[in-house]
Amino acid sequence: IDLDKVPVPDLSPFKEISFIIPRADGSEDDEEDRVIASAKWVNSYTANISFRGVSLPAPANQTILMKVLYTSSRLRLEAKIALQIRECLPGEYKTSSACQPCDFDTYSLDPRKACTSCPDNAHCPNQASIQPKKGFWNSGPTSPAIIPCRNDDIQRCPNQNGVQSCTKGYTGPLCNACDFDNGFIERGYLKCGECEDTNKSLGYSILVAVLYMAYQLFSINAIYEGNKKVDHGGTNFLRHRQREKTFYIKSLLTYTQLMSILYISSPEIYKSIGLVSQAGNPIQLIMFKTQCSMKALGIDHNHFIFYQVLLAISTPLVQFIALILLILVLKIFKRRMAAENVIVVALVYTLISYQPGITTNLTLFLSCTSQEGLGYNYIASHPYWSCDTERYATYSSYIVKPSLLIWCVMIPIVIFLILFRNKNNLRNEK
Repeated sequence: IDLDKVPVPDLSPFKEISFIIPRADGSEDDEEDRVIASAKWVNSYTANISFRGVSLPAPANQTILMKVLYTSSRLRLEAKIALQIRECLPGEYKTSSACQPCDFDTYSLDPRKACTSCPDNAHCPNQASIQPKKGFWNSGPTSPAIIPCRNDDIQRCPNQNGVQSCTKGYTGPLCNACDFDNGFIERGYLKCGECEDTNKSLGYSILVAVLYMAYQLFSINAIYEGNKKVDHGGTNFLRHRQREKTFYIKSLLTYTQLMSILYISSPEIYKSIGLVSQAGNPIQLIMFKTQCSMKALGIDHNHFIFYQVLLAISTPLVQFIALILLILVLKIFKRRMAAENVIVVALVYTLISYQPGITTNLTLFLSCTSQEGLGYNYIASHPYWSCDTERYATYSSYIVKPSLLIWCVMIPIVIFLILFRNKNNLRNEK
């Protein structure tokens, strides 16, 4: 604008401005590209200029100068603008002369490659990321592996507002891990919840332990008394077995053990039978019902699984020692009781009670998995904990695997040898 001219001239004719765009090869001949852009005058001296579709072919990361020239019959104004040429971005693909945006419902994470169709059960905002739809999960916005979330009564993967998210209380792979950082704990197999009162939970755990010990004492005594009364003569033995209460106690134990194992593969069973599924498998109570108690004791949640493994392994031994002490105390009041026989029954009962749960849960501890693009392995039944840590490797090698060897190999071999040695006298309960 001719600032010296008074009054200011009529600007209405100046609706368009001609831009001279320098050529990519730097030549300054008369064949320069020209772009017509619209101009919006702010006042008599200022105009905002906008234009689109201008192509400036140049190598990435190069700085070029764009010359802006305004000419009129009265004035010539010139300015130079430095332009930094960027790399092609995700959501674009690189051609020989430009960065082309991907079409709708396609995406590009690497501009050096062509755009790809958005995966099924996902959408691709800005063609630069991959977000799963409701009920699906992926390891991150760059992973094309879209995996369905666990199909149960919990909507684990709501993915609200078009962004991958887990429902409250859940986090991690497939939204199966509990959000310990925000106060949630494991309530069952891939189930999470909050501790309403940690101190009450600690008292509840102690009460359950006492009641379970009383239940085992009752069962051991019933089995021992039943064995003493067995008639060893032919069919009378079978008839007696059908009538005696020991038969029903053993049947209940077997039933609850089977239910606790089925619960691992079908948690819906728990809705119908609740704690009955764990009465024959106390290790289930340890692995899923002690975290609130540990929280009350101030134990860091990152250590929960390792303390639970130690509890699961040591509980049978501690309980058997406690049973021996109780039997010896009872011996003082019941002098006719054959304490050594009761201790043998207690040992067998302890092995039968704990063996399925220990082998199942220790095997689950060693069962690691991963998901495409996640970058690490995790415990399938306890997804919060990684299998790639040094502590996990130590526990696996020096605690869990030796314990499995004892419970799955050595104890069965010993029992087999005892049975084989007495193979001709197996009907003799003594």
